[in-house]
Parts: sequence; structure tokens; C-alpha cells
Amino acid sequence: SGDDLPTGELHVRILNSNGQVVRSVKLNNSTGSLTLDINNLQKGTYFLSIQQGGYQSYSKLVKSE
Repeated sequence: SGDDLPTGELHVRILNSNGQVVRSVKLNNSTGSLTLDINNLQKGTYFLSIQQGGYQSYSKLVKSE
């Protein structure tokens, strides 16, 4: 979640430490908060990429359980 997320359809990707896309979805952001189910991912460090038009955001995602 974050105030800087644009509204509308966002392309969300989760990449593993090798840069391979392990999940790719399109989500509609109408509230400034997104929910993404990561239950099927193994424990580890991933990178989250959110894109829409010229907007791009990258962050680290750690799944510990």
C-alpha cells in the first residue's frame, strides 16, 4: 500500500533472486491499497515490480513463513 500508487490497472510482477518472473498479475487499484496472495511462494527473498504507463516501482519482498 502507499499514497504514491497510481489508480487504475497496475501490472504487478514478483521476481525471484535470479530475476525470473514467478508471478504476474494485473490488479485494479481504486483504494491505494493492493492485496496479493503469495501463499504459493516458497520462503525467500523476492522483488516486487509495479508498473502502469510511465510509473514504475520496485521493492524487496521477504516471505518468511
